[in-house]
Amino acid sequence: MNKKNIQNKTSFSSPLGVRGSFCVFIFFLFFCSFSEPDYIWTSPSHNSSESMPCGGGDIGMNVWVENGDLMFYVSRSGAFDENNTMLKQGRFRVRLTPNPFLNASDFRQELKLNDGYVEISANGTTIELWADVFKPIIHLEINSKKNILSDIRYESWRYSDRLIRKGEGDQGSYKWAPPKGLVTGKDSVFASGNSITFFHRNSEKTIFDVTVAQQGLEGVKSQMYNPLRYLTSGGKMWGENLTFTGIEKGTYINTDYQAWIFKSQKPATNQKVNIALEISQVENISDWQKALNNTIAAINSKTDHKKSIAWWNSFWSRSFIHAEGEAAELSRNYTLFRYMLGCNAHSQWPTRFNGGLFTFDPMIVDSTQKFTPDYRRWTGGTFTAQNQRLVYWPMLKSGDTDMMTAQFDFYNRILKNAELRSKTYWGHGGACFTEQIENFGLPNPSEYGWKRPDYSDKGVEYNAWLEYTWDTALEFCQMILETKEYANADISKYKPLIESCVRFFDEHYRYLAQRRGRKVLDGDGKLILFPASACETYKMANNPSSTIAALRTVLKSLGNDSLLKVIPEIPLRIVNGKTMISPSKTWERVNNVESPQLYPVFPWRIYGIGKDSLEIARNTYWYDADVQKFRSHVGWKQDNIFAACLGLTDEAKRLNKLKLANGTYRFPAFWGPGFDWSPDHNWGGSGMIGLQEMLLQTTDDGRILLFPAWPREWNVHFKLHAPKNTTVEAEVKDGNVKVIEVIPDSRKKDIELMIK
Repeated sequence: MNKKNIQNKTSFSSPLGVRGSFCVFIFFLFFCSFSEPDYIWTSPSHNSSESMPCGGGDIGMNVWVENGDLMFYVSRSGAFDENNTMLKQGRFRVRLTPNPFLNASDFRQELKLNDGYVEISANGTTIELWADVFKPIIHLEINSKKNILSDIRYESWRYSDRLIRKGEGDQGSYKWAPPKGLVTGKDSVFASGNSITFFHRNSEKTIFDVTVAQQGLEGVKSQMYNPLRYLTSGGKMWGENLTFTGIEKGTYINTDYQAWIFKSQKPATNQKVNIALEISQVENISDWQKALNNTIAAINSKTDHKKSIAWWNSFWSRSFIHAEGEAAELSRNYTLFRYMLGCNAHSQWPTRFNGGLFTFDPMIVDSTQKFTPDYRRWTGGTFTAQNQRLVYWPMLKSGDTDMMTAQFDFYNRILKNAELRSKTYWGHGGACFTEQIENFGLPNPSEYGWKRPDYSDKGVEYNAWLEYTWDTALEFCQMILETKEYANADISKYKPLIESCVRFFDEHYRYLAQRRGRKVLDGDGKLILFPASACETYKMANNPSSTIAALRTVLKSLGNDSLLKVIPEIPLRIVNGKTMISPSKTWERVNNVESPQLYPVFPWRIYGIGKDSLEIARNTYWYDADVQKFRSHVGWKQDNIFAACLGLTDEAKRLNKLKLANGTYRFPAFWGPGFDWSPDHNWGGSGMIGLQEMLLQTTDDGRILLFPAWPREWNVHFKLHAPKNTTVEAEVKDGNVKVIEVIPDSRKKDIELMIK
């Protein structure tokens, strides 16, 4: 296999000073195969923030070498505790004697992107670490030219109940209001012989029960989906030639832990260690143990790694963006972040926007957050849709539609709970999905409000940011519809979800209008979307453009013309003689820093290149005072996407260079914290979208626009996906444009070159 290398040797000013990396980036990828370049470090790290991601299936590991020890955190999607913290499975440490990594002049840590695993080597010793894509199992293998002794440790900070400290509640659903004495419950750990079993088990009562009671839904509780009751997460580590020797206590960064130590029975040139994981809701722990044993029994040492490598090879053949010169860093970081997304490809749960599977010790992100490695801001079990969407939109053009089903299935599972909200509070149909939504479909209890006046509408969050913000689920509805266009996906099981989401807006705003007056529609026969919200920014809005664009687009895609007829037109306004999109018909206050007046550009694509409305949208981008004031590349900001979708090449170039520049930490796709947490996945997702939109856009009439916002001086070779099950491969080389391949051949006639 033709492998290329990306080398990164990082210099540091202090143990916690992790900024700064200098890359020797060898990138001869034009006219090459689908092989992705390895990413290489030639020096060890100082702490967990200087870790390298590794994973597969639904497992993520932060891997680094520190003071001669190989260390790695293990995360798995769906490991929610009783407070809805997403728990790490633990930290593992490998210490070898003699130690090949201390002061090694030939140290190499490689992320072998094309094959999906990490390899560390020095002084004739090599360690290979990988996660099985198809089974929740981690494999570690040590090979050495000389006999060595292995010291393998499982380290856990949950060896006893841990009191939730001030500020620490934000890792779970209580956020800033944890009840006095709240703890993260201790894990169960059993070590003997050559193995250790560890697990965290939720009790029957969890934050789910507290939230249901708080929100007045106990009358329908028996009908509700509850993913937390008796949820048990953990696993087993074992290895031949190992024996359990005892327990030690220690401190890493600022967190005390307990280590269960296994040592070689005799020196050897080869040592294998396996870690099998299991998450399930079971009445009896014996059923969890049985499921874990079944996973272990399914291991096939001859074929498992080959199958995982084949999956990663196939993953990279789906699509790519390879650029040269000043754009090389952008496309390299795009690729590294896509690898991180691929590590959660087969998960039951969506990739989280606030760190995904790769969070590390929080004190390094924010020195005031002196909490355990389980901590991340914005919780582990609350899925903020306006952030989550940016993780999933780029998967359409990258050809990763199979990875989107975790997010779609998330909504399908909680659909009943959202419909019960509508029925209980207002007596009508449709699914009411709020913002800051729990993994069981109800509003986050702290965002909903613990201290609410008796007269408040129980269906509405008593929250200045989130009140009436319930249109974000429509973006996932549109994603579902577009997977059919892009990949001919069978979306039949999601149709009830989509129909329920649009039904809510129709029935709810008729319901509200009936309580204000005799007529349920306005003078033009349209729904009156009031009170509403344009994102979290324009509050107490009347007919917000973001909600209208969402409804019009989804209903058009659904073919629901009868309901489409009662959706208002997108509001426009004239400012200093220029017509532009208005955030809403009216609003009462500005509460945040989003630009929903450009949502009709992205994600809803009503305005843009190849449309008569382009000038109106460009006026909005350039001359709307709030849009100008809010413009940024940080975190979930979408200005890089808006610029690309509007064909503003210089502006798209400027903003995407900022967006996809190396992140804060040693691994360049670890961005953030931005507005959220590190590694910031909605930062990476919005960067992916921006780069894709510079290269390829499509129109309602089926045209494929190539290089609509790409500077001619940037050499690039890409393969991306488009509607009608289409893939396009093209390049710009020294100012010359070449369309290499279009599949199917019938779509060639739809190609239009837009480069200037």
